[in-house]
Amino acid sequence: MSEKIKKGRNWAFIVYPESVEEDWIDVLMQTGLSFAVSPLHDADLNADENEKKAHWHVLVCYGGPATLEVVTRVTEPIKATVAQMVHSVKGYYRYFTHKDNPEKAQYLEADIRCFNGFRPPDFTEMTAMEKFEIKKRIVEIIEREQIFEYDILFRYVVSQPELQLEAYFVSVNTMFFVPLLTSRRHRYKEQMKNERQLYNHEESF
Repeated sequence: MSEKIKKGRNWAFIVYPESVEEDWIDVLMQTGLSFAVSPLHDADLNADENEKKAHWHVLVCYGGPATLEVVTRVTEPIKATVAQMVHSVKGYYRYFTHKDNPEKAQYLEADIRCFNGFRPPDFTEMTAMEKFEIKKRIVEIIEREQIFEYDILFRYVVSQPELQLEAYFVSVNTMFFVPLLTSRRHRYKEQMKNERQLYNHEESF
C-alpha cells in the first residue's frame, strides 16, 4: 500500500534549526493542530559515534485520520522531513527525552513544549482495545521476524527506537508472550518433523 493512502491520526517529523524560519512554531500553531515539540536533540550520536545534526522531533495529532498527503501540507511550508505515522503517541512522546533509551543522550521532560491543547496525560492511559492492538503488532513482529524465544523478542523490540512502547508491553506481559512463543516453537518443530518424514518417505521410493 502506498504511504500516501495510509491514514492515521498521529504523525511525527523532524525539524532542523538550520533549515527553518524562526517563526516555524507560529506557522504550526496557525494550523490549529495539537502538537508537541521535543527538547533540541543536540547530543545524539550516529552509529559511528559522530554527532548527529541538532534537531527537534515534532508530534502532530489530527482530529481524524489523515493521509501523508494532508500532513505534507503542514511539513513542506516549514521545511520539515517527510512525516511518519505514529502508532503510539505515548511511546513517541517518551522518545522525546529518550526516557526508555538510557544508552542515548538524555533530555529534560521540562523542555518539551506543547501547543494547541496537546496534553500528555491524555495519552498515558490506554484502552483495552489499544492494548489489544499493541499485542497484535507484537505478534506480527514475531511472525515477520520468525521469533521463537522470549529473550530474542525482548532484545529485538528494545533495539528498535520506534518500538519502545512495544518493548515495555513485552516486559510486563510475559504470561501472554511466553506461552505464545512456546506454542509457536512446538508447532514449528512438529512441522519440521513432518516435513522430514515426508521427505524420507519420498526418498525411499
